Amino acid sequence: MGPLEHNPIAWKAHRSGWPDIGYSLLSIVVAWLIYVALVAIRLAVSGISHQFAIIERHMLTALGGIVLTGALYLVLRLFETAPMAVRLLAALCLSGLPAVLLAWLNYDMLFVFAPAELWPGDVQLRARPATVISATMTESYLLFATWAALYTAVSSAIQGQAARLRAAEFEAQAHAAQLRALRYQINPHFLFNALNTVSALILRSDRDGAEQAVQSLSAFLRHILTQDAMDDTTLAEEIRLQTMYLDIEHLRFGNRLDVSISVPAELAQAQVPALLLQPLVENVIRHALGRVRTRVHLAVSAWVEDRQLHIAVEDDARSSTTDSVHSGGHGVGLRNVSQRLRTRFGNQGQCRHGPLPRGGFRVEVVLPFRLVAQGA
Repeated sequence: MGPLEHNPIAWKAHRSGWPDIGYSLLSIVVAWLIYVALVAIRLAVSGISHQFAIIERHMLTALGGIVLTGALYLVLRLFETAPMAVRLLAALCLSGLPAVLLAWLNYDMLFVFAPAELWPGDVQLRARPATVISATMTESYLLFATWAALYTAVSSAIQGQAARLRAAEFEAQAHAAQLRALRYQINPHFLFNALNTVSALILRSDRDGAEQAVQSLSAFLRHILTQDAMDDTTLAEEIRLQTMYLDIEHLRFGNRLDVSISVPAELAQAQVPALLLQPLVENVIRHALGRVRTRVHLAVSAWVEDRQLHIAVEDDARSSTTDSVHSGGHGVGLRNVSQRLRTRFGNQGQCRHGPLPRGGFRVEVVLPFRLVAQGA
């Protein structure tokens, strides 16, 4: 569910550009119920006779007011894209016509349609149309203008909120698309390296090894291709996947590849982006083990510090000419990991890397420590 769906009013504004007609009708009805209530209070205080009959006539006037306010609402919708000042000016100016029409309707209800049922004869004679209509028109205008101004202000606020939520939703969609793109870069790169391993075994006429590598590769691919690019996984599952991949590489490099994994049991359920470690492990295979003839030790470790999860991948590969065989070779994988962390976690996601003084290379990723039970 996107951010807009969490706010029903803003979601309706997002779809229609204006609050839903149901909310509009409700505000109109409430406004005219308040009008009837105020009339009833005024009559009760004045002590005029036939109060219930007069209230009934005002209720008919209120029905007319509801219709006229509904028409005003439809006209105001024409200004929904205008600046706020223009919309308020339109609301105040357009309230004049329904106020005049309602004043005439109110006069007809009280002094034209069976007035003898409501007033003594002298009251009817003193009730001049111009006087009654002008007084009623002032009250009606205040009611129409107040409703129109409040409604315009509220609708503008709702539209502004919907625009902000819509922008947030678009940003979230772009964010998700970027993460998916970075995540999908992993599969072709991994597949290329794994097929190189199978090819090497075939060239060595190691049929059993090649067959085992293909089977392991198939199982690995079935697993990762069923995962959504946006899914998180547990650190234990991520380590298990990397172990499956390293098993394939073991068939190619044999005892030249030495692996040690140090992950405390309490971190097994820590959440990490799926296949976050894949490019780092591949880099060791490609840029370390693939370029030296000596035994290479690959170490994976994890720990928590200041509520941040740290995962390190390092090797001890040395070259006869340089301290590290990784110089110039880690770019794509490290950029991918750095971008994923930065896109997902902002400043809380980091990827630190560099050669080791004793030779070899170390990459350390840092991300917020989250357990499965806590959620992301």
